[in-house]
Amino acid sequence: MPFHSAATLQRWLNEFVVSRGDADLVKVVPQDSSDGEDSGLVVVPLRNATTTVYLQPPTAENDRWRVVFEPQPEETLVTFEQTRALTAELNTAADLCEFFEQKDASHRDSTPGLSRAARSDGHAGQKGPDVARLTLGNDAVKLDDRTLAHVEAVIVTKLRRHEPFVFTWEIDASLGSGRVSRWISSSTNWDARFDERSPMSLNAAWLQRLMKTANSPGGLRLLPEPSADAPEDAEEPAESAHP
Repeated sequence: MPFHSAATLQRWLNEFVVSRGDADLVKVVPQDSSDGEDSGLVVVPLRNATTTVYLQPPTAENDRWRVVFEPQPEETLVTFEQTRALTAELNTAADLCEFFEQKDASHRDSTPGLSRAARSDGHAGQKGPDVARLTLGNDAVKLDDRTLAHVEAVIVTKLRRHEPFVFTWEIDASLGSGRVSRWISSSTNWDARFDERSPMSLNAAWLQRLMKTANSPGGLRLLPEPSADAPEDAEEPAESAHP
């Protein structure tokens, strides 16, 4: 069972907020663990109910993240509009719970001293410099960890919204030349394997540019990382389905 420090939870929450553009009310509050360390508590306030929910991390008895509803002090009467809004808030809590489980799974899959990329290739000990891999069905794309983290965030966001899209990438030089376009939907079997064990902070400007390509007719394309303070409306290369 991994220890979830307040700093780690806040970093994960920031990634979640950047990838979705909402969940602005969710916060990480200090909470001392049994050994005196600050484990943090993820609280999800509800605008449309008289109770608050929070996320409970895995325990020795249960390895799942769970949503906990605090006791409600009184009856809650809501209109159908408020009911729909409350449903959306609870969906956010559920999505965040799923996101944290995915983060935990990425840590469990890591083995100290052995990169994921090396393990999936079957070449233990032949670790490349910060090489990660995105598998899409029978296709595999080699990316650096930082690029993969941003591409993963875009894929998760698009699939969570039930928005299939095209992803186009250039073929590795060692395999020839050209490019590959792959249709990605909820039925696509995909896996992101990172070389580094620790999660990293995401560049909001880069995510916005990648999301813009993913939402275009040409689909998701790999773009160079802009500076973190780049303006949202910064000019980017013209989009085309056939570069």
